[in-house]
Amino acid sequence: MTQKRTTIDFLVHGEPTNSNRLHGTSDEALSQDGIAQMRRSLKTILPWQKIYTSPLQRCKDFAITIGYEFRINVTQINEFTAMNMGDWQGMSILELEQSKYKDDFQEYKKSPLSCTPPNSQSFQSYLEQTKNPLQKLLSQSSDQHSLVICHSETVRAAMVHLLNFEENSTANIALPFASCTRIIIPNGSTQAYLTGHGKYFDSAL
Repeated sequence: MTQKRTTIDFLVHGEPTNSNRLHGTSDEALSQDGIAQMRRSLKTILPWQKIYTSPLQRCKDFAITIGYEFRINVTQINEFTAMNMGDWQGMSILELEQSKYKDDFQEYKKSPLSCTPPNSQSFQSYLEQTKNPLQKLLSQSSDQHSLVICHSETVRAAMVHLLNFEENSTANIALPFASCTRIIIPNGSTQAYLTGHGKYFDSAL
């Protein structure tokens, strides 16, 4: 007899338009390459009962499309938006490297979770923002298989809140565009498990 479990698949959005910029909470759409990346990540459509999404269109538009194609209900979770990048939001990498922020930007590249841009949201603040919504998501997904389309920081927050990762340790985990992460919680267990992390979802991830 197969043990019942809760499975949550996290899919980071694909490449947005103007991908060489720090987008933060700016509402950039997916590029055509970004859409293709996400399609490749979902090359195997699994039996998701629910889809959850960030409110930003680089996540939401794709979630709505997949929900419509496969008749899966889509729920927007506003707290799963991206982190605000403060004074750097909308700036390109080249602009930052040539600006008064160039030294701070080099430190940010080394440690993005602890070296935050001026007037931006800290990762600690984002963790607080997402804590209750992630617990609610876990409760609503009990015994089900859900898909969450979101941002890399949302996946890192899930690792902290659901897997008890140390905050800074999540910075060492690569979460590129359209990357996939699976968390499973067996029924009757208080322990969640990271069972997959890769380029696409399939039954073995």
